[in-house]
Amino acid sequence: NKLIILIHLCLTYQKIIMKKNDRLMRMMTLLQSKKDVTLEKISGKFGISDRTVYRDIRALNEIGVPG
Repeated sequence: NKLIILIHLCLTYQKIIMKKNDRLMRMMTLLQSKKDVTLEKISGKFGISDRTVYRDIRALNEIGVPG
């Protein structure tokens, strides 16, 4: 049943990546549509820590999204 465990882990990882990609897209839209978006507003809206907000913004900057 190692194969079943491996499949489960792959599907779980895929869901995590899809969730992060969705969050990054929504965050990008939020940042581009409003002038004053606070750290607290972003972390509250997405239910993530302040540190994750910083990591996500860094990831967006790395792919060329202005920050």
